[in-house]
Amino acid sequence: MSKTARRLFKNQGRASAAASDAEFESDGYLSDGSVLSIDDSPGTPPGVEIDMAEELRTALDGLLEKRASTREDALEKLIRLLGNHYLADEVDPLLDTVQDYVLKAARRDKSAAENTLAAKALGLYFLTIGPDHESRFVDVRDALLDLITKTTAGRSEPVRAALVDVLTLACFVAGSTEHTRDLLLALDELAAGTFKFLCARAEASGSAAAAAAAAAQASSTSGVAKTRLATAGSASNTLTGARFLPNLLACIGVLASTAPRSVMDTVVTRSLPVYLQILESGVIGAETKILAAENLAIFVECGALASDAPELEPATALLQALTGNGGSASGAGLDVASVKSVAQRDRKAQRAAFRDVLAFLDAGDAPHLKLKFRKENVVLQTWAHLRQLYLIRASLGAAVHVHFLRNPLLRDIFGFSLAEDAGLSRAERRALYSQSGEIARSRTQHLQKQRSIRANKIGGYFGDD
Repeated sequence: MSKTARRLFKNQGRASAAASDAEFESDGYLSDGSVLSIDDSPGTPPGVEIDMAEELRTALDGLLEKRASTREDALEKLIRLLGNHYLADEVDPLLDTVQDYVLKAARRDKSAAENTLAAKALGLYFLTIGPDHESRFVDVRDALLDLITKTTAGRSEPVRAALVDVLTLACFVAGSTEHTRDLLLALDELAAGTFKFLCARAEASGSAAAAAAAAAQASSTSGVAKTRLATAGSASNTLTGARFLPNLLACIGVLASTAPRSVMDTVVTRSLPVYLQILESGVIGAETKILAAENLAIFVECGALASDAPELEPATALLQALTGNGGSASGAGLDVASVKSVAQRDRKAQRAAFRDVLAFLDAGDAPHLKLKFRKENVVLQTWAHLRQLYLIRASLGAAVHVHFLRNPLLRDIFGFSLAEDAGLSRAERRALYSQSGEIARSRTQHLQKQRSIRANKIGGYFGDD
Protein backbone atom coordinates (compact mmCIF):
# COMPACT_ATOMS: atom_id res chain seq x y z
CA MET A 1 0.00 0.00 0.00
CA SER A 2 1.41 3.38 -0.94
CA LYS A 3 2.12 5.93 1.76
CA THR A 4 -0.31 8.29 0.03
CA ALA A 5 -3.16 5.82 0.53
CA ARG A 6 -2.26 5.35 4.18
CA ARG A 7 -2.08 9.10 4.79
CA LEU A 8 -5.45 9.61 3.13
CA PHE A 9 -7.30 7.45 5.63
CA LYS A 10 -5.23 8.41 8.65
CA ASN A 11 -5.89 12.10 8.02
CA GLN A 12 -9.58 11.50 7.57
CA GLY A 13 -9.62 9.43 10.74
CA ARG A 14 -8.17 12.33 12.71
CA ALA A 15 -10.50 14.83 11.06
CA SER A 16 -13.69 12.98 11.93
CA ALA A 17 -14.62 12.42 15.56
CA ALA A 18 -16.67 9.39 14.53
CA ALA A 19 -14.13 7.94 12.11
CA SER A 20 -13.86 4.19 11.95
CA ASP A 21 -10.77 2.37 13.13
CA ALA A 22 -8.57 1.73 10.11
CA GLU A 23 -6.45 -1.42 10.35
CA PHE A 24 -3.50 -1.79 8.03
CA GLU A 25 -2.40 -5.37 7.56
CA SER A 26 0.71 -4.57 5.58
CA ASP A 27 3.09 -1.66 5.14
CA GLY A 28 4.54 -2.85 1.87
CA TYR A 29 4.48 -0.48 -1.08
CA LEU A 30 2.16 -1.74 -3.84
CA SER A 31 1.70 -4.97 -1.92
CA ASP A 32 -1.19 -7.19 -2.95
CA GLY A 33 -1.63 -8.22 0.65
CA SER A 34 -2.19 -4.73 1.99
CA VAL A 35 -5.81 -4.30 2.99
CA LEU A 36 -7.64 -1.47 4.67
CA SER A 37 -10.64 -2.67 6.65
CA ILE A 38 -13.34 -0.10 7.39
CA ASP A 39 -16.18 -2.35 8.47
CA ASP A 40 -18.61 -2.44 11.33
CA SER A 41 -19.02 1.19 12.26
CA PRO A 42 -21.71 1.80 14.86
CA GLY A 43 -25.17 2.13 13.36
CA THR A 44 -28.67 1.02 14.23
CA PRO A 45 -28.56 -1.70 16.95
CA PRO A 46 -29.60 -5.13 15.66
CA GLY A 47 -33.23 -6.00 16.15
CA VAL A 48 -34.32 -2.36 16.37
CA GLU A 49 -36.67 -1.18 13.62
CA ILE A 50 -36.82 2.54 12.90
CA ASP A 51 -39.20 4.36 10.59
CA MET A 52 -36.59 6.24 8.59
CA ALA A 53 -39.13 8.31 6.68
CA GLU A 54 -40.66 9.57 9.92
CA GLU A 55 -37.22 10.27 11.42
CA LEU A 56 -36.32 12.21 8.29
CA ARG A 57 -39.43 14.37 8.53
CA THR A 58 -38.77 15.01 12.21
CA ALA A 59 -35.26 16.23 11.43
CA LEU A 60 -36.58 18.51 8.68
CA ASP A 61 -39.19 19.95 11.02
CA GLY A 62 -36.40 20.85 13.44
CA LEU A 63 -34.80 23.04 10.76
CA LEU A 64 -37.79 25.39 10.96
CA GLU A 65 -37.20 26.22 14.64
CA LYS A 66 -36.10 29.73 15.60
CA ARG A 67 -33.46 28.66 18.12
CA ALA A 68 -30.08 28.08 16.41
CA SER A 69 -29.08 25.27 18.78
CA THR A 70 -32.29 23.39 17.93
CA ARG A 71 -31.59 23.71 14.21
CA GLU A 72 -28.04 22.48 14.75
CA ASP A 73 -29.34 19.42 16.61
CA ALA A 74 -31.74 18.76 13.72
CA LEU A 75 -28.89 19.03 11.22
CA GLU A 76 -26.78 16.58 13.24
CA LYS A 77 -29.70 14.14 13.21
CA LEU A 78 -30.13 14.58 9.47
CA ILE A 79 -26.41 13.91 8.97
CA ARG A 80 -26.64 10.70 11.00
CA LEU A 81 -29.67 9.54 9.02
CA LEU A 82 -28.20 10.22 5.58
CA GLY A 83 -24.73 9.03 6.54
CA ASN A 84 -25.43 5.83 8.46
CA HIS A 85 -28.18 4.67 6.06
CA TYR A 86 -28.83 4.74 2.34
CA LEU A 87 -32.21 6.49 2.18
CA ALA A 88 -32.77 7.13 -1.52
CA ASP A 89 -36.37 5.86 -1.39
CA GLU A 90 -37.20 7.94 1.70
CA VAL A 91 -35.59 11.11 0.30
CA ASP A 92 -37.16 10.83 -3.16
CA PRO A 93 -40.60 12.28 -2.22
CA LEU A 94 -38.87 15.03 -0.20
CA LEU A 95 -36.25 16.16 -2.72
CA ASP A 96 -37.35 19.80 -2.87
CA THR A 97 -38.02 20.03 0.86
CA VAL A 98 -34.64 18.67 1.93
CA GLN A 99 -32.73 20.87 -0.50
CA ASP A 100 -34.63 24.06 0.36
CA TYR A 101 -34.41 23.61 4.13
CA VAL A 102 -30.73 22.64 4.21
CA LEU A 103 -29.72 25.28 1.66
CA LYS A 104 -31.45 27.94 3.75
CA ALA A 105 -29.47 26.79 6.80
CA ALA A 106 -26.22 26.93 4.81
CA ARG A 107 -26.86 30.53 3.78
CA ARG A 108 -27.83 31.88 7.22
CA ASP A 109 -25.29 34.31 8.63
CA LYS A 110 -26.14 33.70 12.29
CA SER A 111 -24.09 30.62 13.19
CA ALA A 112 -20.91 29.24 11.63
CA ALA A 113 -21.63 25.85 13.22
CA GLU A 114 -25.03 25.74 11.49
CA ASN A 115 -23.44 26.63 8.14
CA THR A 116 -20.84 23.87 8.47
CA LEU A 117 -23.39 21.24 9.48
CA ALA A 118 -25.71 22.28 6.65
CA ALA A 119 -22.88 21.94 4.14
CA LYS A 120 -22.15 18.41 5.36
CA ALA A 121 -25.84 17.48 5.21
CA LEU A 122 -26.09 18.89 1.69
CA GLY A 123 -23.15 16.75 0.57
CA LEU A 124 -24.81 13.62 1.95
CA TYR A 125 -28.03 14.66 0.19
CA PHE A 126 -26.28 14.63 -3.21
CA LEU A 127 -24.55 11.32 -2.48
CA THR A 128 -27.99 9.89 -1.73
CA ILE A 129 -29.90 11.21 -4.75
CA GLY A 130 -27.06 10.49 -7.20
CA PRO A 131 -26.65 11.81 -10.77
CA ASP A 132 -29.25 13.17 -13.20
CA HIS A 133 -30.00 16.18 -11.00
CA GLU A 134 -28.18 18.98 -12.84
CA SER A 135 -30.85 21.55 -12.06
CA ARG A 136 -30.44 20.92 -8.33
CA PHE A 137 -26.69 21.40 -8.58
CA VAL A 138 -27.26 24.68 -10.44
CA ASP A 139 -29.54 25.89 -7.64
CA VAL A 140 -26.93 25.02 -5.02
CA ARG A 141 -24.11 26.61 -7.03
CA ASP A 142 -26.01 29.84 -7.53
CA ALA A 143 -26.79 30.01 -3.82
CA LEU A 144 -23.32 29.18 -2.44
CA LEU A 145 -20.63 30.20 -4.92
CA ASP A 146 -20.68 33.89 -3.96
CA LEU A 147 -20.29 32.96 -0.29
CA ILE A 148 -17.06 31.17 -1.23
CA THR A 149 -15.48 33.54 -3.73
CA LYS A 150 -16.40 36.88 -2.17
CA THR A 151 -14.60 37.75 1.05
CA THR A 152 -17.15 40.49 1.62
CA ALA A 153 -19.74 37.76 2.32
CA GLY A 154 -18.30 37.57 5.83
CA ARG A 155 -17.92 33.77 6.04
CA SER A 156 -15.16 32.31 8.19
CA GLU A 157 -12.50 30.02 6.73
CA PRO A 158 -14.02 26.78 8.11
CA VAL A 159 -17.38 27.71 6.61
CA ARG A 160 -15.88 28.58 3.23
CA ALA A 161 -13.91 25.33 3.25
CA ALA A 162 -17.06 23.32 4.02
CA LEU A 163 -18.96 25.09 1.24
CA VAL A 164 -16.16 24.41 -1.25
CA ASP A 165 -16.27 20.72 -0.34
CA VAL A 166 -20.03 20.40 -0.78
CA LEU A 167 -20.08 22.38 -4.02
CA THR A 168 -17.34 20.18 -5.46
CA LEU A 169 -19.07 17.01 -4.32
CA ALA A 170 -22.40 18.16 -5.78
CA CYS A 171 -20.74 19.02 -9.08
CA PHE A 172 -18.88 15.71 -9.17
CA VAL A 173 -22.11 13.76 -8.56
CA ALA A 174 -24.75 15.74 -10.44
CA GLY A 175 -23.01 18.41 -12.54
CA SER A 176 -22.47 18.32 -16.29
CA THR A 177 -19.18 18.70 -18.15
CA GLU A 178 -19.83 22.42 -18.58
CA HIS A 179 -20.55 22.81 -14.86
CA THR A 180 -17.29 21.01 -14.03
CA ARG A 181 -15.35 23.29 -16.37
CA ASP A 182 -16.80 26.49 -14.92
CA LEU A 183 -16.34 25.45 -11.29
CA LEU A 184 -12.80 24.19 -11.89
CA LEU A 185 -11.74 27.48 -13.47
CA ALA A 186 -13.36 29.44 -10.64
CA LEU A 187 -11.65 27.41 -7.90
CA ASP A 188 -8.31 27.48 -9.72
CA GLU A 189 -8.45 31.27 -9.89
CA LEU A 190 -9.51 31.44 -6.24
CA ALA A 191 -6.61 29.18 -5.18
CA ALA A 192 -4.08 31.39 -6.97
CA GLY A 193 -5.54 34.50 -5.36
CA THR A 194 -5.62 32.87 -1.91
CA PHE A 195 -1.96 31.83 -2.19
CA LYS A 196 -0.94 35.33 -3.29
CA PHE A 197 -2.86 36.86 -0.40
CA LEU A 198 -1.35 34.34 2.02
CA CYS A 199 2.18 35.21 0.92
CA ALA A 200 1.49 38.93 1.26
CA ARG A 201 0.09 38.48 4.76
CA ALA A 202 3.05 36.29 5.73
CA GLU A 203 5.46 38.96 4.53
CA ALA A 204 3.62 41.60 6.53
CA SER A 205 3.54 39.30 9.55
CA GLY A 206 7.28 38.69 9.21
CA SER A 207 7.93 42.41 9.22
CA ALA A 208 5.78 42.75 12.32
CA ALA A 209 7.67 39.91 14.00
CA ALA A 210 11.01 41.57 13.22
CA ALA A 211 9.76 44.85 14.66
CA ALA A 212 8.51 43.06 17.76
CA ALA A 213 11.87 41.32 18.19
CA ALA A 214 13.72 44.64 17.92
CA ALA A 215 11.36 46.23 20.40
CA ALA A 216 11.81 43.28 22.74
CA GLN A 217 15.58 43.59 22.65
CA ALA A 218 15.28 47.27 23.45
CA SER A 219 12.95 46.55 26.35
CA SER A 220 14.51 46.18 29.77
CA THR A 221 11.76 43.86 31.00
CA SER A 222 12.22 40.24 29.97
CA GLY A 223 8.54 39.45 30.55
CA VAL A 224 7.48 42.13 28.07
CA ALA A 225 10.01 40.83 25.55
CA LYS A 226 8.68 37.24 25.78
CA THR A 227 5.10 38.42 25.43
CA ARG A 228 5.85 40.43 22.31
CA LEU A 229 7.79 37.58 20.70
CA ALA A 230 5.05 35.08 21.48
CA THR A 231 2.40 37.37 20.01
CA ALA A 232 4.39 37.85 16.82
CA GLY A 233 4.96 34.09 16.45
CA SER A 234 1.30 33.19 16.94
CA ALA A 235 0.23 35.75 14.34
CA SER A 236 2.33 34.02 11.66
CA ASN A 237 0.65 30.67 12.40
CA THR A 238 -2.93 31.91 12.01
CA LEU A 239 -2.73 33.57 8.61
CA THR A 240 -5.96 34.01 6.68
CA GLY A 241 -6.15 31.38 3.93
CA ALA A 242 -3.87 28.81 5.57
CA ARG A 243 -6.78 26.44 6.24
CA PHE A 244 -8.75 27.35 3.11
CA LEU A 245 -6.04 26.74 0.50
CA PRO A 246 -5.71 22.95 1.17
CA ASN A 247 -9.45 22.51 0.62
CA LEU A 248 -9.25 24.38 -2.66
CA LEU A 249 -6.36 22.23 -3.91
CA ALA A 250 -8.11 19.00 -2.87
CA CYS A 251 -11.30 20.01 -4.69
CA ILE A 252 -9.37 21.10 -7.78
CA GLY A 253 -7.89 17.59 -7.95
CA VAL A 254 -11.36 16.02 -7.82
CA LEU A 255 -12.73 18.24 -10.59
CA ALA A 256 -9.58 17.81 -12.70
CA SER A 257 -10.09 14.04 -12.67
CA THR A 258 -13.33 14.44 -14.67
CA ALA A 259 -12.82 17.74 -16.51
CA PRO A 260 -12.55 17.86 -20.33
CA ARG A 261 -9.07 18.03 -21.85
CA SER A 262 -9.62 21.50 -23.29
CA VAL A 263 -10.15 23.12 -19.90
CA MET A 264 -7.33 21.08 -18.33
CA ASP A 265 -4.83 22.64 -20.73
CA THR A 266 -5.89 26.06 -19.45
CA VAL A 267 -5.74 24.97 -15.81
CA VAL A 268 -2.27 23.45 -16.19
CA THR A 269 -0.92 26.56 -17.90
CA ARG A 270 -2.28 28.83 -15.16
CA SER A 271 -1.65 26.67 -12.09
CA LEU A 272 1.77 25.11 -12.75
CA PRO A 273 3.75 28.27 -11.80
CA VAL A 274 1.59 28.64 -8.67
CA TYR A 275 2.22 25.03 -7.64
CA LEU A 276 5.96 25.51 -8.05
CA GLN A 277 5.80 28.53 -5.74
CA ILE A 278 3.76 26.53 -3.22
CA LEU A 279 6.35 23.73 -3.17
CA GLU A 280 9.24 26.12 -2.54
CA SER A 281 7.39 28.48 -0.20
CA GLY A 282 8.42 28.83 3.42
CA VAL A 283 4.98 29.91 4.65
CA ILE A 284 2.94 26.97 3.33
CA GLY A 285 2.19 23.91 5.43
CA ALA A 286 3.16 20.35 4.56
CA GLU A 287 -0.41 19.25 3.79
CA THR A 288 -0.84 22.03 1.23
CA LYS A 289 2.43 21.09 -0.48
CA ILE A 290 1.41 17.44 -0.59
CA LEU A 291 -1.90 18.29 -2.24
CA ALA A 292 -0.14 20.49 -4.81
CA ALA A 293 2.26 17.66 -5.68
CA GLU A 294 -0.60 15.17 -5.95
CA ASN A 295 -2.47 17.56 -8.24
CA LEU A 296 0.54 17.50 -10.55
CA ALA A 297 0.29 13.70 -10.61
CA ILE A 298 -3.44 13.97 -11.43
CA PHE A 299 -2.64 16.36 -14.30
CA VAL A 300 -0.19 13.81 -15.71
CA GLU A 301 -2.59 10.91 -15.17
CA CYS A 302 -5.45 12.62 -17.04
CA GLY A 303 -3.17 13.42 -19.98
CA ALA A 304 -3.08 17.19 -19.58
CA LEU A 305 0.64 17.17 -18.76
CA ALA A 306 3.38 14.80 -19.91
CA SER A 307 5.54 13.27 -17.20
CA ASP A 308 8.68 14.27 -19.14
CA ALA A 309 7.44 17.75 -20.08
CA PRO A 310 10.14 20.44 -19.74
CA GLU A 311 7.81 22.66 -17.70
CA LEU A 312 7.52 19.88 -15.10
CA GLU A 313 11.27 19.54 -14.55
CA PRO A 314 11.51 22.33 -11.92
CA ALA A 315 8.75 20.67 -9.89
CA THR A 316 10.49 17.29 -10.13
CA ALA A 317 13.75 18.84 -8.94
CA LEU A 318 11.96 20.44 -5.98
CA LEU A 319 10.32 17.13 -5.02
CA GLN A 320 13.66 15.33 -5.20
CA ALA A 321 15.26 17.98 -3.00
CA LEU A 322 12.43 17.81 -0.46
CA THR A 323 12.65 14.01 -0.27
CA GLY A 324 16.43 14.07 -0.03
CA ASN A 325 16.82 12.02 -3.22
CA GLY A 326 19.30 13.87 -5.38
CA GLY A 327 20.26 17.50 -5.04
CA SER A 328 20.02 19.84 -2.13
CA ALA A 329 17.37 22.31 -1.09
CA SER A 330 19.53 25.32 -1.90
CA GLY A 331 20.65 23.76 -5.20
CA ALA A 332 17.02 23.37 -6.27
CA GLY A 333 16.25 27.00 -5.50
CA LEU A 334 14.42 26.08 -2.33
CA ASP A 335 14.43 28.22 0.77
CA VAL A 336 16.36 26.21 3.37
CA ALA A 337 14.38 27.83 6.17
CA SER A 338 11.17 26.48 4.66
CA VAL A 339 12.50 22.93 5.12
CA LYS A 340 13.76 23.38 8.67
CA SER A 341 10.58 25.09 9.84
CA VAL A 342 8.42 22.00 9.11
CA ALA A 343 7.65 19.76 12.07
CA GLN A 344 9.34 16.36 12.04
CA ARG A 345 6.11 14.39 11.68
CA ASP A 346 4.86 16.64 8.87
CA ARG A 347 8.25 16.46 7.17
CA LYS A 348 8.11 12.65 7.30
CA ALA A 349 4.62 12.58 5.77
CA GLN A 350 5.71 15.09 3.15
CA ARG A 351 8.73 13.02 2.12
CA ALA A 352 6.63 9.84 1.86
CA ALA A 353 3.97 11.54 -0.28
CA PHE A 354 6.55 13.15 -2.55
CA ARG A 355 8.23 9.77 -3.07
CA ASP A 356 4.90 8.37 -4.26
CA VAL A 357 4.52 11.25 -6.71
CA LEU A 358 8.09 10.86 -7.98
CA ALA A 359 7.60 7.10 -8.40
CA PHE A 360 4.58 7.82 -10.57
CA LEU A 361 6.29 10.54 -12.62
CA ASP A 362 9.46 8.49 -13.17
CA ALA A 363 8.15 4.94 -13.59
CA GLY A 364 4.38 5.21 -13.76
CA ASP A 365 3.90 3.47 -10.37
CA ALA A 366 0.39 4.50 -9.38
CA PRO A 367 -0.81 4.47 -5.75
CA HIS A 368 -2.46 1.29 -4.58
CA LEU A 369 -5.23 0.86 -2.06
CA LYS A 370 -7.32 -2.21 -1.33
CA LEU A 371 -10.50 -1.67 0.68
CA LYS A 372 -12.13 -4.56 2.48
CA PHE A 373 -15.84 -4.47 3.27
CA ARG A 374 -16.55 -7.66 5.17
CA LYS A 375 -16.00 -10.26 2.42
CA GLU A 376 -15.82 -7.79 -0.46
CA ASN A 377 -12.61 -6.17 -1.73
CA VAL A 378 -12.26 -2.98 -3.76
CA VAL A 379 -8.90 -2.09 -5.32
CA LEU A 380 -8.08 1.53 -6.26
CA GLN A 381 -5.01 2.19 -8.40
CA THR A 382 -5.29 5.74 -9.72
CA TRP A 383 -4.63 9.17 -8.27
CA ALA A 384 -8.07 10.27 -9.45
CA HIS A 385 -9.86 7.53 -7.52
CA LEU A 386 -7.85 8.24 -4.37
CA ARG A 387 -8.70 11.95 -4.48
CA GLN A 388 -12.37 11.18 -5.16
CA LEU A 389 -12.40 8.74 -2.25
CA TYR A 390 -10.76 11.40 -0.06
CA LEU A 391 -13.66 13.77 -0.71
CA ILE A 392 -16.39 11.15 -0.35
CA ARG A 393 -14.99 9.75 2.88
CA ALA A 394 -14.67 13.27 4.28
CA SER A 395 -18.42 13.58 3.80
CA LEU A 396 -19.44 10.11 4.96
CA GLY A 397 -16.96 9.63 7.79
CA ALA A 398 -17.37 6.35 9.63
CA ALA A 399 -20.37 5.30 7.52
CA VAL A 400 -18.42 5.07 4.25
CA HIS A 401 -18.78 1.27 4.21
CA VAL A 402 -22.59 1.56 4.36
CA HIS A 403 -22.72 3.50 1.12
CA PHE A 404 -20.09 1.29 -0.54
CA LEU A 405 -22.35 -1.68 0.15
CA ARG A 406 -25.73 -0.06 -0.54
CA ASN A 407 -25.25 3.00 -2.74
CA PRO A 408 -24.98 2.22 -6.49
CA LEU A 409 -23.38 5.63 -7.09
CA LEU A 410 -20.16 4.58 -5.38
CA ARG A 411 -20.08 1.32 -7.29
CA ASP A 412 -20.36 3.29 -10.54
CA ILE A 413 -17.65 5.76 -9.53
CA PHE A 414 -15.06 3.19 -8.48
CA GLY A 415 -16.09 0.46 -10.90
CA PHE A 416 -16.83 -2.56 -8.75
CA SER A 417 -19.72 -4.95 -8.22
CA LEU A 418 -20.91 -6.75 -5.12
CA ALA A 419 -22.52 -10.11 -4.50
CA GLU A 420 -26.23 -10.20 -3.72
CA ASP A 421 -25.60 -10.92 -0.06
CA ALA A 422 -22.71 -8.46 0.38
CA GLY A 423 -22.93 -6.50 3.59
CA LEU A 424 -25.50 -8.80 5.19
CA SER A 425 -24.96 -10.24 8.62
CA ARG A 426 -25.07 -13.99 9.26
CA ALA A 427 -28.66 -13.79 10.48
CA GLU A 428 -29.66 -11.75 7.42
CA ARG A 429 -28.04 -14.30 5.12
CA ARG A 430 -29.97 -17.13 6.81
CA ALA A 431 -33.20 -15.17 6.35
CA LEU A 432 -32.33 -14.56 2.70
CA TYR A 433 -31.67 -18.18 1.78
CA SER A 434 -34.09 -19.90 4.15
CA GLN A 435 -36.85 -21.63 2.17
CA SER A 436 -39.48 -20.56 4.72
CA GLY A 437 -38.25 -16.99 5.17
CA GLU A 438 -40.25 -14.00 3.98
CA ILE A 439 -37.24 -12.56 2.15
CA ALA A 440 -36.69 -15.84 0.34
CA ARG A 441 -40.35 -16.01 -0.72
CA SER A 442 -40.34 -12.47 -2.09
CA ARG A 443 -37.03 -13.19 -3.84
CA THR A 444 -38.49 -16.35 -5.40
CA GLN A 445 -41.57 -14.46 -6.57
CA HIS A 446 -39.41 -11.76 -8.09
CA LEU A 447 -37.28 -14.31 -9.97
CA GLN A 448 -40.40 -16.13 -11.21
CA LYS A 449 -41.81 -12.85 -12.48
CA GLN A 450 -38.57 -12.07 -14.31
CA ARG A 451 -38.53 -15.54 -15.91
CA SER A 452 -42.17 -15.10 -16.96
CA ILE A 453 -41.45 -11.74 -18.56
CA ARG A 454 -38.45 -13.16 -20.40
CA ALA A 455 -40.48 -16.18 -21.62
CA ASN A 456 -43.22 -13.90 -22.92
CA LYS A 457 -40.70 -11.78 -24.80
CA ILE A 458 -39.10 -14.85 -26.37
CA GLY A 459 -42.48 -16.31 -27.26
CA GLY A 460 -43.61 -13.06 -28.83
CA TYR A 461 -40.41 -12.85 -30.84
CA PHE A 462 -40.80 -16.32 -32.35
CA GLY A 463 -44.56 -15.75 -32.82
CA ASP A 464 -43.84 -12.75 -35.04
CA ASP A 465 -41.72 -14.91 -37.29
